[in-house]
Order: sequence, then structure tokens, then C-alpha cells
Amino acid sequence: MRNLLGKGKKCPCLDTNPATSHFLTVPVNPKPFLKNLTGKPVIVKSKWGMEYKGYLVSVDSYINLQID
Repeated sequence: MRNLLGKGKKCPCLDTNPATSHFLTVPVNPKPFLKNLTGKPVIVKSKWGMEYKGYLVSVDSYINLQID
């Protein structure tokens, strides 16, 4: 495998130090993820900055949330 970053440089993704390493994010399908949160306490933050706290009652196909 060829080092594409240059001589002597290592990819930060391979760094094992948690303070300096970069973690890859794995995309999550939001519908099953939210469905699994039904009945659990959640905090929902709107794009306008308001936060809603409660228990997730239901989620529909448009990802509308019902919180109690």
C-alpha cells in the first residue's frame, strides 16, 4: 500500500490516541433508528434552537414525532 499523504506522514484516522484520532461516522437510517427510540426519553432540538424533552410516543413516515 502506498502512502498518499507524503513521506513520513500517517493518516490521522489510524491514530490510536483518542485525544488526536478522527473517527469515521457511519450513516444511520433515521426511520428504524427513531422507531427503536419509541417509549424512551428523548430530547429533540428544532432548527430554530428550541428543545423539547419527553418520551417518544410515535414516529410517522414523514418523521413527525409525537412526544409526551
